Amino acid sequence: MQLRYKFVVILLLFLTILYANYPNVWELIPGLQQDNNAFYKQKEKDIQTALKDLQELQLFVVEKEKKRIQAIGTNTVFLQNLAKQPLIGSFFENFTIEEEEGKTYLYPTDSKKKIVELAEQLNRLVLNSKKIDSIEYQAQKQQLFFSLPNNRQLTTISEPVKSFLTDELDWVYDAALGGYSSRKKKSDLLISLGLDLQGGIYLDLSLNTEELFENLLKNLREDLNDYFSENGIFVLDVQIIDNRNLEIRLDPSQEIDWQSDKLSSYLNNISIKPQGEGVFLATLGSAEVSKIQKKTLEQVINTLNNRIDQLGVKEPSIQQKGDNSVIVQLPGQTDPARARRIIQQSAKLEFRFVVENVEPENAGENLVLISEVKDEKTGEILGTNQIVVENRVVLGGELIREARVSFSQTTGLPYVTLVFNSKGSTLFGEITAKNIGRQLAVILDNKVQSSPVIQEVIYGGNAQITGSFTNKEASDLALVLRSGSLPTSLIINQERTIGASLGEDSVRDSMLALVFGFLLIILLILGYYRISGAFCIVALVFNILFIFAALSYFEATLTLPGMAGIILTVGMAVDANILIFERIKEELKKAPSLQIAIQRGFELSRWTILDANITTLLAAGILFYFGTGPIKGFSITLSIGILASLFTSLFVTRFLFEFFYLRNFKAKKVSI
Repeated sequence: MQLRYKFVVILLLFLTILYANYPNVWELIPGLQQDNNAFYKQKEKDIQTALKDLQELQLFVVEKEKKRIQAIGTNTVFLQNLAKQPLIGSFFENFTIEEEEGKTYLYPTDSKKKIVELAEQLNRLVLNSKKIDSIEYQAQKQQLFFSLPNNRQLTTISEPVKSFLTDELDWVYDAALGGYSSRKKKSDLLISLGLDLQGGIYLDLSLNTEELFENLLKNLREDLNDYFSENGIFVLDVQIIDNRNLEIRLDPSQEIDWQSDKLSSYLNNISIKPQGEGVFLATLGSAEVSKIQKKTLEQVINTLNNRIDQLGVKEPSIQQKGDNSVIVQLPGQTDPARARRIIQQSAKLEFRFVVENVEPENAGENLVLISEVKDEKTGEILGTNQIVVENRVVLGGELIREARVSFSQTTGLPYVTLVFNSKGSTLFGEITAKNIGRQLAVILDNKVQSSPVIQEVIYGGNAQITGSFTNKEASDLALVLRSGSLPTSLIINQERTIGASLGEDSVRDSMLALVFGFLLIILLILGYYRISGAFCIVALVFNILFIFAALSYFEATLTLPGMAGIILTVGMAVDANILIFERIKEELKKAPSLQIAIQRGFELSRWTILDANITTLLAAGILFYFGTGPIKGFSITLSIGILASLFTSLFVTRFLFEFFYLRNFKAKKVSI
């Protein structure tokens, strides 16, 4: 490649990686963060003005027949001025504001939008604004802080707060301080920091295998009982012995073909052993146990991914550990109680009919479940009631297509609205049509949430889960229902909460180690190799920028071991340049010209450098394949660093030698 083309390639590469690293340099190097005082102070002033006006509003009531919304406790002029505010004006874009007979009304401008949902959106905005006590700019932390009384949380984050913060600020609940912190959003190109660098929550979870196999045997027992009943086989008893064995007692005179197609489908990989006259033992084999655990773990990981995606965690890590466990890392999360609740909740939703006029002690084959009685205002559990429900599930949560939080127009309390898929909608319509006047219990994780009376046929596939939910409980319940139920409960083996301050200390210390190590290398390399050492330093700068640019481009997560990999890469890059310099020094003694000595120096050292770096790259690949979490982080940065080192030492350094010594100055000697 001709020299001028090499220069163009390197210049373009330099500009590209410099652009990719601009936000990373600001954020990662201590003391280089931009001064955002003016920005935050203006935001604080604007939001305080918006909150003050919103807190004067009272309620928006829907008048369906006239297709309008009445604004209670305000006037037309006030609302029109509010609609002009840049922070919250978007909430009123869907309306025209008019006054009739001394009352203020909002008329939707888009007939396709549901007027009830628009009113709920406005009421949530007002409700949230009234909960915020104050907002202040914390200069030391470079953030805005919204304080709320008694550790309360807002009903929704996305709708009301997005208008305040626009797209420039993020929004995180701080359980320790009982409020919300908001900072400037990081650039899309910015490297995501791992759990050890920004703090967060670490959970080691395992499957509840006893519950898993017990439920499996319960389902098998029901299938066998149905089969025996359909085929006129007299059964004395079908009993679960433990979570691996099911005992079947039949009339000794009965003859059963255990190899029949129907029974074989039930007893796949389950061995049947005679224990005596009419007694058989169904046992889960080790192969079946392993297969079930593997399939269940895959389903758990998929469900957790769905839940955590909706939770809004950036760069979460969910990894399988062994045959029975999963590791969950949630960087940036500070509310472990909520994380546990969302991750651990099975979210098994069932609809069963209530058995009326039957006392719990006389339930027989029916189920006796608990219904909690809560205070409507505080959500405090005041007591429990026992409710008898049928053993048969008439509708399951697997038919749910959507779950969202809604608010009662009369009480203002939250509830969860369910939307079934096409199959669920048809089935729900049939159930309500045939059972008008009966109580249908809505059961979540074996607790009765509500038991409304079916008063009319319900078509369209919509249902509600009501109860004395807090706003947060309703939001979290809708989240887990949308993401699907877990096949079994999860047991927490280990839980760690890493503070953000520890993460900031780790970033600072790691960067200081990198900076001081780099400065020491500069001094040593300049002192020993002089001008040639300066070429090496330029190549090292390229090397580091290339690593950060690659991490940004591939959206990799930088961890503390990853920082160690970067520091190790710097040493390896120096080693490659030293090999080249020493080879050039040897060639200067026997080569007829400086140009030939430099060319031979690079060519003869190339294979040594390739050999050393490729073997290290293979080791990094093995670490990535077999390692988990931090080990993978180390292998990723090490691999990127090795590739960067090869390019900078064999291409960038050579370009600098040829440009300064052979092209421009026609030097007779080289400073090395």
